[in-house]
Amino acid sequence: MSYFRMRTYTEIYGNPYISRFVRCLCVATLQEMCDHFRVKKSAMVDYVKRHIDEINEGGEHARLARGCWQFDEIAVKRLEKLRGFGISGVMEKVESDEIKELKVTIDNLQVALLAAQQDTVKANKLVAEAEKSQRLLVEKQSNDIAELATLRERTKYQAAETTRFQQEAARAAAEADELRKQLAQEKAAREERDRQLEKIRGSSLLQRLFGHF
Repeated sequence: MSYFRMRTYTEIYGNPYISRFVRCLCVATLQEMCDHFRVKKSAMVDYVKRHIDEINEGGEHARLARGCWQFDEIAVKRLEKLRGFGISGVMEKVESDEIKELKVTIDNLQVALLAAQQDTVKANKLVAEAEKSQRLLVEKQSNDIAELATLRERTKYQAAETTRFQQEAARAAAEADELRKQLAQEKAAREERDRQLEKIRGSSLLQRLFGHF
């Protein structure tokens, strides 16, 4: 957390003694000071150099360590006083940062929502395609079942017809056998009559009278 954000939260929500202790352990960087006062680094450095005596009155509160500027609590307070910049400015900055963060969060959520909506559209499309495929499959199965039932009825009818034909063929064969037997019997009887007639023709009158052929 930056120096100014920590200071704002501790002054607003924290114990003043703890706040002062925490701030004493922290220093503000040049970049934080620039962000705080909304100026460029070069302008900030020039301003600090011009007012270094006022800032460091009674001690080294703003110092250059290893090429980096550091500002303690007193330096920050004195610079704020010199520039007419108080806690309201800090709060403004924090609120501005929070608004930016909220905007970024909202943008991210909107992107995520759009992606979720697109995923939902894709999922709904896949579900619709799956339902269509399932419906077509069910229709095909229904048609297949109907065709199978028709085929079974046709097969059953053909089997019945075959059985009827077989029965009729068997009956016709039996009738033909019976007719052949009758014809054979009639032929045998006719041949017997012909033999008897031949005998009668070849016999004498007396033999005919007495029945001796």
